[in-house]
Amino acid sequence: MKEINKIYLANFLMGVAYSIAVIETLYRLSNGLSQTQIALLTSLFFICYSVLEIPTGGIADTFGHKKSVLWGLVVHAFAPLMVGLSPTYPVFLIGSVLAGLGIALQSGAFSSLTHDILNRLGKGEEYIKVQGRTSAYLLVGTLVASPLVSVLYSGHPRLTYLISSFTLFLAAALIYLVKWEFKGDKPSINIYLQKITKGVTLSFANKRVLGLIILGSALFFSGSLYANNINQPLQITIGVNVALLGIIAAVFSGFKAIVSAVAYKFFQRIGSYISLLLSIVVTTIAFLVLSQINSFVGLVFMLLLFLMASYKDQIILTLLQKEVSSEERSTMISTYSFLTFIIVGITMPLGGYGIDNFGMNSTLIVLALVTLVFGLVGLKVYKSSLKADTIITT
Repeated sequence: MKEINKIYLANFLMGVAYSIAVIETLYRLSNGLSQTQIALLTSLFFICYSVLEIPTGGIADTFGHKKSVLWGLVVHAFAPLMVGLSPTYPVFLIGSVLAGLGIALQSGAFSSLTHDILNRLGKGEEYIKVQGRTSAYLLVGTLVASPLVSVLYSGHPRLTYLISSFTLFLAAALIYLVKWEFKGDKPSINIYLQKITKGVTLSFANKRVLGLIILGSALFFSGSLYANNINQPLQITIGVNVALLGIIAAVFSGFKAIVSAVAYKFFQRIGSYISLLLSIVVTTIAFLVLSQINSFVGLVFMLLLFLMASYKDQIILTLLQKEVSSEERSTMISTYSFLTFIIVGITMPLGGYGIDNFGMNSTLIVLALVTLVFGLVGLKVYKSSLKADTIITT
């Protein structure tokens, strides 16, 4: 399992790099950016990531998962390096593009690389366990580094970005050292386009994948709007001191790491259908409760939202891995990510408008309804396909 250990360590280093998120807004504001400019940076990142998600998945399936992850880490590493050396708005814009491209190259390919290595070792059945631990290492890296980044930022703000870049380059070096042999057709533009077309077609032709897209989009939209627009203001509303927000985030990350590491045990015990249903129901209940209470008890349900999001991500990724052959796996997973990000990109402004005009409590109720209705629709599509397969088999 030496190769898997390299992937674990690479993800820990990536978590360390991602910890700059705790000071990212402050860094941008301190360098003269307005809130509008910061919002445009975020929009640019989402657009670049979404648009590049499918073609980069085709790159992974055509040129190899290892190369795609390696290239993605290197490209991503240049984003904080440039911003750390020259924090001007044009450089921030370039950094957002590079970050979007870098993460798109890694998306799907990273999990597929892990899947391929385990299959080669004859341990394919351990994929969900290994993937859960991989996510846990990523979260632990962020958990460990976040407090240090906050302290370092006080005296050397640019250094935080340079360290982030350095750790991403180290992660890339570890992936380069992973022993993995790509078996596929000789790379060409025609093969590349064929991979993309086939992956997209498979995603829509397979009802189980379509059901996961509907369900995942509903949960991703509600979770993203909550995390980016509601979570911190709601904590302040219930009486949490601003200075404690970072500590609470670290505690939540710690619990998320634990859930990621043990998700496979719950999945194996209760199965795919109950796992997906649980994600919908718990998320819906948490939104409804948070819309009605105004006390520290709300922190418990906030934690439930983050834990269920972590569990849901692991389950959906695992189910997607089972639907297609390894040759199209990255493209299909990239298609799923593309659609969910596009939906979030289009609908997030509506969520923000709702908060501005109707308040957080009313918006939380709407999020609960959206999660329940669209989540159950996606689950019904997924379940109907399972029943059809059972009938055909019998």
